[in-house]
Amino acid sequence: MRGFLLGLIVASAGWVGAYYYFVLRVQPAAPAPQVAPMADVPAPKRARRVKRRGRAVAQAPGSEAAVAPAQPERKLTAAELRSVGKGDDLSKPDVLHLDMANGAAEELSQDEIDDRFRARQDAILDCIDKARPDPSTFVPGRVNIQFRIQRTGQIRGVRVEAPAILQQGGLYGCVKEVVSGLHYPASGGSQVVTYPFELS
Repeated sequence: MRGFLLGLIVASAGWVGAYYYFVLRVQPAAPAPQVAPMADVPAPKRARRVKRRGRAVAQAPGSEAAVAPAQPERKLTAAELRSVGKGDDLSKPDVLHLDMANGAAEELSQDEIDDRFRARQDAILDCIDKARPDPSTFVPGRVNIQFRIQRTGQIRGVRVEAPAILQQGGLYGCVKEVVSGLHYPASGGSQVVTYPFELS
């Protein structure tokens, strides 16, 4: 009987030890991750917008390469690039009433015409820029502006030939308003003048 009790005690102690070992034993805490000492990292710089060849691109300060264009360049069709004329027919001659008693007055010189036109040239270039579908789209070709200067010095008749996409953007109306505001000295006859603008 003594051997039985002794065996029972030893077996109980074994069970308690196994229970403690597998269930109640405290699990060791996971080691904290090692963090390397932080070096002085500069704060990220904000990207700035740069304009190149009429196309805005995002560029990080200090970097030379462009990240991405602001807007994809629009591909124009042949119909949009076709030259279209709008305005008055200036091929018909203006009727002249000459007073032979006073003698024939001289026509305006090219320099006189150019000086007054150049004073409004920036406004015409603004009209061309506003007529573009968007700032990033390149429209190749030429814009021809033609108008008649009457003997009185007033402008009578304006014609604009330009790519169709610019005419759709309101180029003719804008140019007509600018050119109609020109005033020249009175002369001996009406003159038709043409100014070409190469698009770039």
